[in-house]
Amino acid sequence: MRGTTPSRIAIDKVYGSQHVGAIGEDLEPHPESPYAASKVGAEQLVAAYAATGAIGAVTLRCFNIAGAANGRTDTDTARIIPNVFRALTGELPYITLNGDGSAVRDFVHILDVVTAMRLSLAAVKVGEHRVYNIGSGTASSMAQVVATAEAVTGLPVPVRKAPPKQEPQILTADNSRAVKELGWLPERSGLIEMIADAWRTWHA
Repeated sequence: MRGTTPSRIAIDKVYGSQHVGAIGEDLEPHPESPYAASKVGAEQLVAAYAATGAIGAVTLRCFNIAGAANGRTDTDTARIIPNVFRALTGELPYITLNGDGSAVRDFVHILDVVTAMRLSLAAVKVGEHRVYNIGSGTASSMAQVVATAEAVTGLPVPVRKAPPKQEPQILTADNSRAVKELGWLPERSGLIEMIADAWRTWHA
């Protein structure tokens, strides 16, 4: 049956650490692990199947998804916001920041991601495969995430500084293609709103 399908590909897994600054969809993927390569392979498989005319497909390369929806929020302990909350509630003794915490990343609200999915499904055509970066386009440093969590919760976040890590200093989304072609906007992806939504759900 002909139809449409969206897929989500983790942004850091696809582009790798070779690209810095505002990342556009036309940059060559640079997977740095078998897992990352499987992400790129899945995207290529979807594109090849769409080219047969059996489906229309969209790949959403989502940046760091945050916030909360329907009483659920991110609990992945590999991510900074859940770990900040764990430090706030005593589950962790402290949050670790590499260097001075000045490395910046792009955070996008889960509800904005859902909107992007809906718009993508409405826009894609059978036989096509489109790729869109879904991110706020705004850079937020790790130290800023901690400071914003303190402002939102009114609680101090215990922090331990670690040596600087070899990592891209700036990774943000060039989301102009999604804005232009889908009419999508990251309306809820301000850092304060994302952390406040996530904290209300976490704290509840």
